[in-house]
Amino acid sequence: MVNKVKAMAWFIIIIMSFSILGFVGGSFFTAAATADQDTETYNGNLLFKSSTYWGINSNGQWYYFSNHPKDLESIALPIDPLTWLGTPKLYIAYKPNDNINTTEQITQLSSMFAQYGTRIQSACTVDEGCPDIPLIKCDAPGIILQHADSTALIQEQECLTLNAANDEDLQKLTERLIYRFLGIMS
Repeated sequence: MVNKVKAMAWFIIIIMSFSILGFVGGSFFTAAATADQDTETYNGNLLFKSSTYWGINSNGQWYYFSNHPKDLESIALPIDPLTWLGTPKLYIAYKPNDNINTTEQITQLSSMFAQYGTRIQSACTVDEGCPDIPLIKCDAPGIILQHADSTALIQEQECLTLNAANDEDLQKLTERLIYRFLGIMS
């Protein structure tokens, strides 16, 4: 009986040792893979290319993008989002039951501005189908995400409207805004 207990104890010790070695060894292999990633510099910022995204470290925080900033240079911003820094509240609005899914982009924009102390207020562009949140009025800073026949960024008073013909275009407009906010693009 004692031999079985000793054998089981040694078995557990060996398994735990291999687990620790695998964990530590895995971190070395991951670091080597990161060093081998494709990198590119854009406006003095180092971007890391993976198979599906571009990554950038800004102020110790990692951000991931579907599009390289070079691919978004043709998109002009009519409002500089940096002017919204320090704004106590920023509205991010959508049209309920729109033909385009804005959930991912709203999350990206909300987390970006919230990191810098701006309170995000969800809003709707129309009353029909709107949950119990306010309707946006562009007398205060806001971002509107919506489907449109053509893709464009439009300034309406204090609002920046991201009109997108499809989900891919909405992602491009959102990333263009975030690249500017991070200072990667002007």
